[in-house]
Amino acid sequence: MGCVKWLLAAAVLVLLESSPAFAEEDRVLPPMAFTLFCKRLPAECSQRMGTQETRTRLDYLALWHDLNLVNTAVNTSITPVENGASEINLNWQIFPVEGNCADYAVTKRHLLLNAGWASSALLLAEVVVRKTGEHHLVLIVKKNGDYLVLDNRKPAIVKLIQALRDYNIVRAQSDESSKFWTRRLT
Repeated sequence: MGCVKWLLAAAVLVLLESSPAFAEEDRVLPPMAFTLFCKRLPAECSQRMGTQETRTRLDYLALWHDLNLVNTAVNTSITPVENGASEINLNWQIFPVEGNCADYAVTKRHLLLNAGWASSALLLAEVVVRKTGEHHLVLIVKKNGDYLVLDNRKPAIVKLIQALRDYNIVRAQSDESSKFWTRRLT
């Protein structure tokens, strides 16, 4: 129990550090599993500038191709396992043999970060499935003014506006700092 209190206190301190420009009422604590993930793998949660060149609208098909390669590779390489209703997975992993939605999302983010994407363009988002009320983690890619959703439950990448037919966003990483989470995408 003492460990949980310490982790909660650490999450609050991270949230209270010099905060980005988003409104205070929109700030929320990150998922506990994210805090543990960042403690274990700090490089995955640090702010990174991208080395990938800016693409024009004419290169949009190439962008989709790159994202689809990562999305398909991760979706087909991890065997899905579901947590029980009362079970909380606090151990997010990159490249597990078996995993849940969080493992898919952080693996996709890891690959895209290593491919030169800026951390500000790769936002983890906790959503609630409208039909079941189940919490789910997806990766949202922000590029050229669009928000694209990479989801292990769907074989194709969809625009956020389409994904919102099935999901409600609970919280997402801020594009201003990987450590901060917010109720709204900026």
